[in-house]
Amino acid sequence: MADCFIIAKKGQDLYIVDQHAAHERIRYDTFCKRVERMPSQQLLTPEFVDVDSDDMTLLLERQDVFNDLGYTYSEAGPTTLRVEEVPCDLQTSDIADSLKDICLLLHDQKEPDKAMVRHRSLAYLSCHGAVKAGDSLNIRQMKQLLDDLFHTEKPYVCPHGRPTIIRFTPKEIAHLFKRT
Repeated sequence: MADCFIIAKKGQDLYIVDQHAAHERIRYDTFCKRVERMPSQQLLTPEFVDVDSDDMTLLLERQDVFNDLGYTYSEAGPTTLRVEEVPCDLQTSDIADSLKDICLLLHDQKEPDKAMVRHRSLAYLSCHGAVKAGDSLNIRQMKQLLDDLFHTEKPYVCPHGRPTIIRFTPKEIAHLFKRT
């Protein structure tokens, strides 16, 4: 529906599924099941990312955190980073934004909890690689998405806490039509 929602029936209930939020949940759970260090992909050519001086300091001081998340980089200048590896599934166009998002989280917390940094980073990666609203899915892709979603640990919410599924029972639908 509108290349954004999937309408499905399971038993007697009707489900409306946000395809983006559902795919985010699937990707997040997949990432969480991986080992401590996120698998990374080496870039064919290094990507140069401009950052402000505060972020550069943080990126160099907390390189261990970024390495665990799948990033490998070095200083290429006072405010330029030479990125050589990024987490698998991260688009090249998202490298700068993902690094800045993690830096923002680390700046916001004096002693950031490593689990929280990992969660936020994986949620970011899950979101940016997921099917988007407006992406057209065929029936096979929709069925696979729903099947994968119902095999996640928390199928009803995305990693950011938004609902993935709204369920309607026959009684609720009847009530919407003022049938009691």
